[in-house]
Amino acid sequence: MQWDGTVAGLPAGGYDGALVASVNGHEASLPRDTLCIMAAAVRRDRQGGGLAGQALTALRDRATATGLARVIAGAAIAENQIPADIDGLIRPVGPW
Repeated sequence: MQWDGTVAGLPAGGYDGALVASVNGHEASLPRDTLCIMAAAVRRDRQGGGLAGQALTALRDRATATGLARVIAGAAIAENQIPADIDGLIRPVGPW
């Protein structure tokens, strides 16, 4: 999807809005610059081991490899599990 990197520019409606923005952008041939992670989960019995951070890192790396500038996701993870080497691609932006 296309996103300007601001909190105000996040699609209204959370995931639903991001999906609509992605489809509309595709249909209008807008260049994409942002990966929106729609869902990622760690099984309850595997939580606490850093898997959420590893998943975000892998998704960030995939976004970078395809030329995307940003990654956004609604995340319910402990702050200490957010990858430390985020390079501006993953950052907390508040509730979304």
